[in-house]
Amino acid sequence: MRKYLYYSLLLFAFTNTVAQTVDSGQFIIHRHLKVIGKERYQLTHATNGGQDYAIDCFYSDRGKDVPLTSSMLISASGEPLKMISKGLTSRHSQVNDTATLGPEGILLKSDSTSRLLAKTTNMFPVGGAAPATIQWLLVDWWSKHGKPARIQGLYGEIEIRALGTDTLRIASGDRILSAIGIKNVIWGWEFLWMDQQGKLVALATINAEGDKFEFIHPAYEDQLLFFAERSAVYGTQQYAVITGSNRSYAIMHGVLVDIEKGKKLQDAAIIITDGKITWTGPSGKAVIPAGTAVIDAKGRHMLPGLWDMHAHLKQVEWGPAYIAAGITTVRDMANEFVFINTMKSSIGAGKGVGPTILRAGIIDGPGPLGNGIMIATTKEEGIALVKKYKAAGFEQIKLYGQLQPDVIQAICEEAHRQGLTVTGHIPRSMTTMQAVDMGMDMIAHIPYLMNAFKADSNFVVDLTQADNRNTLKRLLEKKVVVDPTLTIFEILFRPFNQPFEQIEPAFKTLPASIQADFNGIGLPPAEAVKKIEQQTGYKQLVYQLYKAGVPIVAGTDMMIPGYSLYRELEAYVAAGLTPLQALQCATSTPARVMGMASTSGSLAKGKDADIILVDGDPLTNISDIRKVSHVFKAGRLYDPAALHHLIGFGLR
Repeated sequence: MRKYLYYSLLLFAFTNTVAQTVDSGQFIIHRHLKVIGKERYQLTHATNGGQDYAIDCFYSDRGKDVPLTSSMLISASGEPLKMISKGLTSRHSQVNDTATLGPEGILLKSDSTSRLLAKTTNMFPVGGAAPATIQWLLVDWWSKHGKPARIQGLYGEIEIRALGTDTLRIASGDRILSAIGIKNVIWGWEFLWMDQQGKLVALATINAEGDKFEFIHPAYEDQLLFFAERSAVYGTQQYAVITGSNRSYAIMHGVLVDIEKGKKLQDAAIIITDGKITWTGPSGKAVIPAGTAVIDAKGRHMLPGLWDMHAHLKQVEWGPAYIAAGITTVRDMANEFVFINTMKSSIGAGKGVGPTILRAGIIDGPGPLGNGIMIATTKEEGIALVKKYKAAGFEQIKLYGQLQPDVIQAICEEAHRQGLTVTGHIPRSMTTMQAVDMGMDMIAHIPYLMNAFKADSNFVVDLTQADNRNTLKRLLEKKVVVDPTLTIFEILFRPFNQPFEQIEPAFKTLPASIQADFNGIGLPPAEAVKKIEQQTGYKQLVYQLYKAGVPIVAGTDMMIPGYSLYRELEAYVAAGLTPLQALQCATSTPARVMGMASTSGSLAKGKDADIILVDGDPLTNISDIRKVSHVFKAGRLYDPAALHHLIGFGLR
């Protein structure tokens, strides 16, 4: 009781002083490099020397308003006293936190729950999707307190690194900025730039939805692309030291899985040389070259590396997270152009850790619902963007919701001329089958397929019904590929009173900041009940499409880093697929539809050495896919436990 009284008296003493002066400022908020809102702060100086920052953060993301109000009280001696944050941290997540620093530590109240973070030498009440202003105050406090190696925040120990200086060459003269890395306010690293007067210039971060954001001081708005690119460079550098060892390996005595036929070879071996599989067969017949490292795989199944066909690598930590989960290839389904290109090239050059990245370049239409800055209002603009993506080496084009029919037609025709396929959302201006007839080769998210068929009031689709039979026929004739992303709907429709462990068994091993973000996603229980039949209908439709011959590829749309792909495969099995069929959706099928079957998707001589070893038999129990013990990416060996530890998994 005494500690709560102390907090109350401390704040009463602060808030009952008379304000003397007021300062203010603002930052422009960007998502996918598009201006979507502003963060404004107002600083009130009190007569006792303290400071009160009132922060109003507001943006609109694809038609959804996302307001967040925060405040930070700073004492006359420069110590943080109280942080309040209330509102939305993304389109799908919310926060209601009050964190007060007192003699016994930080008292954190989140909605109706409270917990005390025990007092340590260095503490600052910040965590989660904190506004740029509070991040600036954190760095300022760190700088004035001897730059401590660790600071206790709301969701673990925060690390701050001085990364050097960046020089901006602009018309009015060079600007030298200090680059700062901040780890564990959110999950992973953020990057912040300060001017020579200690003022915040830019912050590159993500929101609770995992989207890439930049907060830029208005005077530096024209340098947005510079900050976006540098955040990728600095980010990948943080993990360059853990690039796996690249040498020759002989994996011995494992169970080799022929993923295409479902056959197993007991006591088998795989020999890897220069990143390629050079031999497979019985261990007793293996000829191991001199100097080859031997891996004993007895009791383990050897499978091809997994694919996630709906990824968004908007922060560098996703690279290690994917590899740790056994995911060696991903299709990035929309990102900042400069960020994903820099990240891909850095990983390819061995300056970071991550999977093979295939890129689908997004194109959307204009207006407040538009996604990013790659906007096509006319056919000519659409064609120009297709050429831009092709020149940068992208594999696909992704359509989004605001495109108009004539522009879509031009994009699809140009993409096919350029040797690119077209995937994405079904634009609001047309039906699913109209988009398919215009040239869409692949469709993301199962609701777009549900909309293409006639379902009853319980979301059940009868494929023997005439109209549905005709729709299916057209999908098969057009060879349309479907990326269902079932897991995203399970999370978005989760009742708030459902423990997240029922969706992700490893949830409690995730970084606390990730847990906080996902605990804020869901629906009131009464609303969630209404979604149960809808989710069941989605699963049934996936099963029916698969049985009918429509290619299904596994994708997650991010969600829980790496682990959501396991959940996606479990959902396919729950829908009716066999474990082998589910695994094919994340290995051989995506390799085939992306034109990479000759180099990836299965274990055979001459293919890339993307291999996972699994403790268990996922062909019998699909959940055994969660037991990945070794990962080879292009012949480089990685330890999943070590990678997970590095990015904060399994630490609590």
